[in-house]
Amino acid sequence: MKKTVLMAIILLTCSFFGFASSPVVGTWNCVASVDQDYPFSLIITEKDGALTAAAESPSGEAGPVENMKLEEGVLTFSIDTAAAGMIDFEATLDGETLKGTLEGWDFGGDFTGTKKK
Repeated sequence: MKKTVLMAIILLTCSFFGFASSPVVGTWNCVASVDQDYPFSLIITEKDGALTAAAESPSGEAGPVENMKLEEGVLTFSIDTAAAGMIDFEATLDGETLKGTLEGWDFGGDFTGTKKK
């Protein structure tokens, strides 16, 4: 019983002081679907409460990830790609899955992601 109470106090203290990391932190296996499927990895980190990320594709291409935010279970970010320019993503977080949409300058599509274990 004492261990359970102690653990609860530690978890509450950590979340109160911001030590608990965001549920999106980690590596995500993602697929952007426009006219075909484009797989990529999204590596999300957190520092001082701010989310940052890097994107990598199987072909070795990587684009800077900007404007990463998680608000009320919705993850938004943008990736600046060499081929298609800036692409904006919006997805709902449901446990270890992401599902949403993407928009580029003259196209749109779907976006899914699964958190790598």
